[in-house]
Amino acid sequence: MGSIGFWLAFFVFCFLVAMYAEKLHRSGIAYFIASIFFSPLIVFLYLLIAGDAQKTGDNKNNGNTFNDKNVSIPISSEDEWEKLKFDIRKLFPSLDSIEVDDQFRFIATDGNAKIVANRQRDLAKILFYSIDSTPLLEKYKINKSSSTQKGTSEKETIEALEKLSNLYEKGVLTEEEFNNKKEKLLSRI
Repeated sequence: MGSIGFWLAFFVFCFLVAMYAEKLHRSGIAYFIASIFFSPLIVFLYLLIAGDAQKTGDNKNNGNTFNDKNVSIPISSEDEWEKLKFDIRKLFPSLDSIEVDDQFRFIATDGNAKIVANRQRDLAKILFYSIDSTPLLEKYKINKSSSTQKGTSEKETIEALEKLSNLYEKGVLTEEEFNNKKEKLLSRI
């Protein structure tokens, strides 16, 4: 019975190391396997020393290092959401693994690079991980500098949109008030 408990704990620690590696933008599967062969403790210590792959520049795609970017695209219908998903597939053919969690979340990945698109009412929030966002920015005519430089103000605007949406859903705001305030917030992005 003690042997089973040891191996169970061993694999749990290997899994925890893999989760920590993912948090550091590294391959969880690779570090899980490394933990099995070299011990979870040794691999965990290596991860502590190596640090976050994005901060150290280890997270590369075709020789170029890309910072993660957040982009928001207004969408007003289901057809526009489907068109956006189609455009992501077309513009980034190397991201061949497609996951659709539900009708509001779309993930395209190749194992290293990843694009996550979340639909929130009349807004699609797109996150780029280790991949250049330029093709989509150009397709939707989004200013590159505004998508990267606004950073916190864009995040604040998205948070304000979410709060506004919650107020509308609770019936605190009328549809007219909601639409007016939404247009003002969207003009900030």
